[in-house]
Amino acid sequence: MIIINNEISCSHEINFKNITSQVADMGLMEDNRLIIKICKLFYDDNLSQKEIAFKLAISRPQISRALTYARQQGWVSIRINNPYAEEDALEQKLMNKFGLRYALVTNTHLKSDYEAWEMIGKNAEIRILYYLSTFRTIGIMSSKSIYFVLNKAVLPHTGKITFVSLVGGMGTAGAQWHANYMSQRFAEKTGGKAYLLNAPLFVQNEEMQKTLIQEENIQRAYKYFRECDVIFTGIGQIDTKATLVESGTLIKDDLNLLKTNGAVAAVAGSFFDKNGNLVKTELSRRFIGIGYDEIKACPNVVVIAAGNEKTAAIGAALRTTLCHELITNSETARALLDS
Repeated sequence: MIIINNEISCSHEINFKNITSQVADMGLMEDNRLIIKICKLFYDDNLSQKEIAFKLAISRPQISRALTYARQQGWVSIRINNPYAEEDALEQKLMNKFGLRYALVTNTHLKSDYEAWEMIGKNAEIRILYYLSTFRTIGIMSSKSIYFVLNKAVLPHTGKITFVSLVGGMGTAGAQWHANYMSQRFAEKTGGKAYLLNAPLFVQNEEMQKTLIQEENIQRAYKYFRECDVIFTGIGQIDTKATLVESGTLIKDDLNLLKTNGAVAAVAGSFFDKNGNLVKTELSRRFIGIGYDEIKACPNVVVIAAGNEKTAAIGAALRTTLCHELITNSETARALLDS
C-alpha cells in the first residue's frame, strides 16, 4: 500500500534550504507540490521515471532524488501487505530456536500427504535451483521427501553436477525414492554424473561390513562423501511406521534395541536421542554409507522433512550440530516450536 501525504507541514518548508544535498535542481527543490506530483505519477499512476521525466521535462536523476527525499520526509509511506507473514515468522523462529542458517516453510493446511508434498516441492523450487546452480557435488540420502521436492524442481541442465548416493539400498519397495535411483535420475535430468552405492543399507555383522566396503565400486562412492558441497537428507523416526521398518531393513529386534538406547531419530546410519546426542549401537557398525563425521564435515546439510508423526525425530536431528537448513510445512514447524 502506498500512502502519499499531501499535507506538508511548515516545519518541512523551514528546512527547504537543506534540500540541496538531496535534490540537485534548485527549482525542483523549492517546489514541494512538484515533488508530490512526481510521487503521485510514480506510485499512483505507475509511470516509469523515464515517462515522468518526459512528461514534466525534468531529468531522471532529479526524479529519483525527489522520490527518495519524499520518503525521507514521510510524505510517502510504503507498507507491504505480506500474505506469507505467518510462514515468514515461523521460519525466523525455527532459525532462532535450532540455530539454522535457513528455513523454508510452506502452508499445507488440510492437504493430503501427496498434495502437501506437491506444495512443498513447488515452494522449494527456487531454493533447489540455487543449490544446484551454486554447488557441484550433491549428496543424496534415501527419502520420500527428497524425491518429492527435488523431482518437482526444474533442474538446470549444466552437465557439471555430480550426484552421490550416500546410503545403501533398502530393498525393492519404493524404489523411486532410494538414493541410487534419485542420483541416477537427477544426473540424467541435469546432464551430470552419478556415483552409486550398490550395497545393502545394513549387513548381518560388523565383519561383513568391513569386508564389503573394501570393494572397489563401494570405495569409489565412499571417496566422494567428504567432497559433497550439499547433502539432502530426510529424517527417520524410530517406530513401526518408519521407512526403515516398512521396507524390512530394520526388524522388530533392531527397533527395540534403538528404543532401549533412547534413539528417536535416524540420519543415514547414525541415531540420536531426543536431545540430539549421538546414540552408539552395533547397528551403526553394520551400516553401509556415509558416517556421522562425513555428514558433519559437509558445509550445507539440508533437511527435507514434514509430518506430525516425525516431529520428535526432526527436532532431535535439528538439535545435533549436523543440520544447517530445513524445508518443511507450517504444521510441522509449529509442532517443532512447541516441542
